[in-house]
Amino acid sequence: MTLRGTTAVRTLRYAIGLASPGRWHAKRWRAGRAIAGHVVVLATLCLLGCPSDKVDAGAFATDGSATDDTGAQISDIESLDGSQTDAGAVDSQGVSDSGPSDTTEAGDTLQPTDTSLAGDAAQPDASKPDTAVGPVAWATSVHVGAYTSCAVLSTGAMACWGSNEHGEVGNGGAGGTTVTSPSGVLGLTGVTEVAVGGQQACALHTGGKVSCWGDNFYGQLGTGNKHDAHSAPVATKLTVPATHLGGSVYANLVSSTTAVWGWGSNVGDQLLINNFTSSPSPVAIKSDKLSAGVRAVCGGDSFLCALGADQLVRCWGGSPWGEVGHGEVGSSTKPLLPAPVVGLPKVDGLVCGSWHACAWVAGGKAWCWGKNLSGQLGNGGKANVAAATPISGLTGVVAVSAGRQNGCAALSSGEVRCWGSNSSDQLGAGTTKTDSPLPVTIPFAGFAVGVGVGTGHACLLTKAGDVYCWGSNKYGQLGDGSTTVSLQPVHAKPLP
Repeated sequence: MTLRGTTAVRTLRYAIGLASPGRWHAKRWRAGRAIAGHVVVLATLCLLGCPSDKVDAGAFATDGSATDDTGAQISDIESLDGSQTDAGAVDSQGVSDSGPSDTTEAGDTLQPTDTSLAGDAAQPDASKPDTAVGPVAWATSVHVGAYTSCAVLSTGAMACWGSNEHGEVGNGGAGGTTVTSPSGVLGLTGVTEVAVGGQQACALHTGGKVSCWGDNFYGQLGTGNKHDAHSAPVATKLTVPATHLGGSVYANLVSSTTAVWGWGSNVGDQLLINNFTSSPSPVAIKSDKLSAGVRAVCGGDSFLCALGADQLVRCWGGSPWGEVGHGEVGSSTKPLLPAPVVGLPKVDGLVCGSWHACAWVAGGKAWCWGKNLSGQLGNGGKANVAAATPISGLTGVVAVSAGRQNGCAALSSGEVRCWGSNSSDQLGAGTTKTDSPLPVTIPFAGFAVGVGVGTGHACLLTKAGDVYCWGSNKYGQLGDGSTTVSLQPVHAKPLP
């Protein structure tokens, strides 16, 4: 889940404490591993030449210098990604509400949400100051994973907080920990897009390089290897510059106007490689239906979607709940090929949840399709729908974020509305454990420009660059320095 603003009002300088070496091995969390875990990217083939970054993203030594995946030291940590730009992103998740070490339904995923990639939101606007009282987070975008939250700063750096069982906070610390306040991700600058998944995250840098960190059981870090988790960013083996980044619980993808590449889990053969074997290295997703130019990508547990230059959304892969939107439920053993979502008009934004997806017209309406047992489609019912169905009562949509079994939208009025499961009080409406198949308004006095949704929590971004979160806080994912659940938005602490 993601929220994004393209202009930061202030600059936050994070004090990054370098700890133990970035690469480490941890006990493996196997909950729901049968289903998600891929990454997707839109990658430009660069027939006319493309810019490149100075240095590959790598693991980090204790002295703060970068190393590549073999351990060779890189001298210039600042040149990890190039010049600094604002960020936009995507996220995914899909683990059970009970936490990273518990079992869950096979393949919970949470994907964010952007207009350009699951959940882009309007930029912070200094001319309309936020009315909420509290310190300023100075964030340009926020990205929410299963139990982890991240923010991109106006400097192009990143900070994350929450569960760090497999190093998904990215601060180089030991696994199995809880981080209750924002902590700097080692060595990242020039971040343009982010995808936070179940227990891993990836960042797209200026120039098209992608680096990832956290869990790697399915090869979702894209390093060519499986099982070796990394607590600091490492370079993927993507060989072409990426233009957009998306992700899901156990996978990631990148895209451009000419190609889509993915890696990680392949339980629905969403990588279109004619088997169900995960891929630890990026592979090109071959389909002439995606050659018209791709503007955004996102993924669920066993399916992928892409928003084309023609503003049509095409989805493919496994569809046990109708999540590819082809009008009927598909067999999980026979993946469906890319095709437009039935009943969906031309749109500007696209996001994916665990078993459903949503799209919207900027400043207009929004639609969802797929699994709906908790009301996560927001249409007032709980029946699964294999074609686009309107989210009830939403107009002036700025951004949408889709989680495991719920969703939220930021509106042009500055309001945030959420719907679906409230098992962890993630609807943020001050009520406990009561699901809502219709959108409910979050009680928040500020002006929100974006929103991100996790498995049991959610966050919003204000015009002034503040981050507020609510819902489950067992792993410190609200970022307020505590592990206390909150029924309403609380301010995430900035770093000193």
